Amino acid sequence: MLTILFRSWPHLWVLVPIMCTQYVQMHAVKWKWIILESEILRAKCEGGHPFMVSATAGTTVLGAFDPLTEIANLCEKYQLWFHVDAAWGGGALVSPKYRALLAGIERADSVTWNPHKLLAAPQQCSTFLTRHPNLLKQCHSCNASYLFQKDKFYDTKYDTGDKHIQCGRRADVFKFWLMWKAKGTLGLQRHAEKVFEMAEFFTEQIRQRDDFEMVVAEPECTNVCFWYLPPSLRSCPRDEEFLTKLHRVAPKIKERMMKEGSMMITYQPLRQKPNFFRLVLQNSSLEKSDMLHIINKIAQLGEDLADSVTWNPHKLLAAPQQCSTFLTRHPNLLKQCHSCNASYLFQKDKFYDTKYDTGDKHIQCGRRADVFKFWLMWKAKGTLGLQRHAEKVFEMAEFFTEQIRQRDDFEMVVAEPECTNVCFWYLPPSLRSCPRDEEFLTKLHRVAPKIKERMMKEGSMMITYQPLRQKPNFFRLVLQNSSLEKSDMLHIINKIAQLGEDL
Repeated sequence: MLTILFRSWPHLWVLVPIMCTQYVQMHAVKWKWIILESEILRAKCEGGHPFMVSATAGTTVLGAFDPLTEIANLCEKYQLWFHVDAAWGGGALVSPKYRALLAGIERADSVTWNPHKLLAAPQQCSTFLTRHPNLLKQCHSCNASYLFQKDKFYDTKYDTGDKHIQCGRRADVFKFWLMWKAKGTLGLQRHAEKVFEMAEFFTEQIRQRDDFEMVVAEPECTNVCFWYLPPSLRSCPRDEEFLTKLHRVAPKIKERMMKEGSMMITYQPLRQKPNFFRLVLQNSSLEKSDMLHIINKIAQLGEDLADSVTWNPHKLLAAPQQCSTFLTRHPNLLKQCHSCNASYLFQKDKFYDTKYDTGDKHIQCGRRADVFKFWLMWKAKGTLGLQRHAEKVFEMAEFFTEQIRQRDDFEMVVAEPECTNVCFWYLPPSLRSCPRDEEFLTKLHRVAPKIKERMMKEGSMMITYQPLRQKPNFFRLVLQNSSLEKSDMLHIINKIAQLGEDL
């Protein structure tokens, strides 16, 4: 019997001439080494002969590390061969900061390690290491006297051909030796620590966004596995329908990446989890700006992966009210849902394309289509005009936010607004040095309503306020008027300060 931790080797036994009738696959969960001993004892009781445990240091997908020290203890106790598959994570050994991930690997009987992975050596660079001298020669040597004479003038232990089954194949590890000579130990350390640093930065950025979600909260290696959630899924219940739709998101974004030639990031499912992106970092020339580009590009490519969209051009684009639209990618869906097939209105044999008869597609029939207002505005202003409008209101929101940050009598509710909604508190002089306790919050809660009352009574401005969950009332300035200038932003700030100065 062969006992295996995490990775299955059934494909190997097709090649190996050994009577191996059983193996036990144990998925990479940290505590599973505890039940390894019971599996060994069970095999012995059933007449089996356990002889090997293979642990993984850096799994291919999630980058997980098995607890090597604990597994080594069991292997010593039961006299089992201890193999470590460090093909991916072995590169962490060059870094004093991260080598603890492989604590216990020094007790392994054998190790596989691919420097072409984490350390980015030229492919192919696969190595097999063992602490047992001459073992490979004992296993593979055919003692071909026409190749491997014993009386050569140099040390014949450097003749590697008689130690493996491929004989004349070049030794991959020579590439790594040359790279090590060129970069030095410090150079390899810097490389490894840089890719770990980028993985940690990428993870932190993902955590701060509501349109992304981590598969593993704390990645151990430089594998960052995550989902992108398009707008249509962010507020959905996490049921079967949600998982089915999420499963289709990553393949669609990957398709768009490839068609536009922007990036190549793989995706995959894992057991019961829907498809997720798997960013595996090994390139130490990447910077934080590259990490942000990847995140933003994925968000851009997936933003419209919705079955339906509601959009009100009368809001940010300032179209005439009311201008509400409902968009869907599914042809005829609205007609299938709402049509009554009123033959006195919607004849099929009209001389024009009847798809423009919108009345049979919604529940209000004869109501004018709001989107026509937006179409007229678009024709009048042009795409460039709409762009200028949108960019102007975002510019004013950013300017207003920056001015608020520079003052000690104002405080932002959200440090970095994403849209043109700027939410903030005004702190009158009586509150600025107070401790942030319940009394402070109670008093602050009354400030915005009082200033709003004064605004309305003097007829100077109209800016709304509101509470939000546990937060006291704050002002909410929502910009959509592109005729406003920076002087107007300063006027708003100064007027609020003037109206609240004596509170």
